[in-house]
Amino acid sequence: MPQNEALKAVNDESNRLISWSLLIIGGSLLAFLHKDYMKWVTWYRYFYFIYILGWFSMCLSIYWGQHITRNYLASMFVDSEKVREISRIAGKRLNRQLTWFMAGVIIFAIWIVLFLTTWIINPTNFKILETK
Repeated sequence: MPQNEALKAVNDESNRLISWSLLIIGGSLLAFLHKDYMKWVTWYRYFYFIYILGWFSMCLSIYWGQHITRNYLASMFVDSEKVREISRIAGKRLNRQLTWFMAGVIIFAIWIVLFLTTWIINPTNFKILETK
């Protein structure tokens, strides 16, 4: 596979990860801010601070993905020697992007396990908030 095609494949994968990151951030914000939602009423509500770590990880994933897009665009305007170097850098950045994405997914998975476990063990720790 020529370098430009490989770099395009890396860019496409990066864009897909960016889309998933934005979707997870948006979905978690919606769940966090929604009014008709089951919320913790005891000290367990501090588990919501885990969201900040998840959002931070997803933002770092988006950050590295933007650099990959810039690498891909730069590769269109340089000679083949530079394209090899750009491809190597883009590969490292994709690895970073994927690492931060997976960290964010794991963080949100930990939150949902804590939420469900607490709800199953002691449902009195929750209050259903309703809008009027």
